[in-house]
Amino acid sequence: MTFSIRSATPDDAPAIQAIYAHHVLTGTGTFEIDPPDVADITARMTKVATQGWPWLVSVDEDGSVTG
Repeated sequence: MTFSIRSATPDDAPAIQAIYAHHVLTGTGTFEIDPPDVADITARMTKVATQGWPWLVSVDEDGSVTG
């Protein structure tokens, strides 16, 4: 399987939220206790973008967000 990296778009927010929620609930890489919802993820993406920083996603061959 081939993966690529691209800039995230607001349409990616639900997939990003689902991936991040899993790690909030089961991992140790965040201090968050409750996963943010899609609106929170979208707001975070917007804040980062307006500061000139990239928000990147990994996508597989069919364009599905994998990370």
